[in-house]
Amino acid sequence: MKSGELKKVAQSYASFLPAPWQRVGNEFMRSEGDWVQIVSFNASRFAEQYVPRSCMEFLKMPGVPTGSFCAQELHAPNGTQRWIKTLHASPADVFEQMARQFKPTLFKPLNLSEVRHLLAEGLSYWPHAYALCVMACEEGNMVDAKNYFSVFASLTADRPYSWVEVRKHELADCLKLVASPETLKTHLESFRIEKLRALKLKIAHLNLYDTQSA
Repeated sequence: MKSGELKKVAQSYASFLPAPWQRVGNEFMRSEGDWVQIVSFNASRFAEQYVPRSCMEFLKMPGVPTGSFCAQELHAPNGTQRWIKTLHASPADVFEQMARQFKPTLFKPLNLSEVRHLLAEGLSYWPHAYALCVMACEEGNMVDAKNYFSVFASLTADRPYSWVEVRKHELADCLKLVASPETLKTHLESFRIEKLRALKLKIAHLNLYDTQSA
């Protein structure tokens, strides 16, 4: 699928995702607290078809946005990817399936308790353990923070990559700063601002503006 066709796909869903959703390029995003929900459309390289996708971005994990949290693709009843053919599909029908399948649900306000529940359900996935550790640190809950750190360390123990140590050090820094809540808050807020800039979201009180094209 060509980029111009993917732009048309995104445009066809604009009326189903009104404010507070924002269109940024060919994606739709909305934010609440330290989380951004992203709806995107993964295009096929070989045919005029795409798969709708929902994921979350944690604003207090440093680095390039990857949408690594609570990722889901639209699926068929048999559990396989639900490829949508651009020439035949009704966006209204597809969106109804997206609204039914994706969590957090798309048509209700973003609920941070639901996000936390989804992270805990998928605790075997290291990014979820990372986010829960940071969240526990912010709450001053050292018991949970240390438990989630241990889960993260266990899940990444057999991965000989440099990023593992980087992420481990980030969490260790958070654990050290639990005793100084204001310092921890300032430390994490810098990551949040940079991540919002990278996502090109329009957040009025931070004077961050997206560069979407209608």
